[in-house]
Amino acid sequence: MSTILHEDVGSGILRRMKEGGFDFASVHPIEFYAIFPDRARALKATHNFRGESLHAQVTERDEGDWYLQVSKVMHV
Repeated sequence: MSTILHEDVGSGILRRMKEGGFDFASVHPIEFYAIFPDRARALKATHNFRGESLHAQVTERDEGDWYLQVSKVMHV
């Protein structure tokens, strides 16, 4: 994708968000998810978000792998 097209798409999205009433002055927590094969790797990944996340939780899934959920504050 060319830079010009990428910027047009991005600015169009931001314009529609503004038109829809999105408050760019507010803080917005965004949730990220990842699945890891074992608990140790999932916990290790949480260290990447120290100091910049509101919440990081690791839970075991029924399938035996591990689920990481991170809520991170994004400034728009």
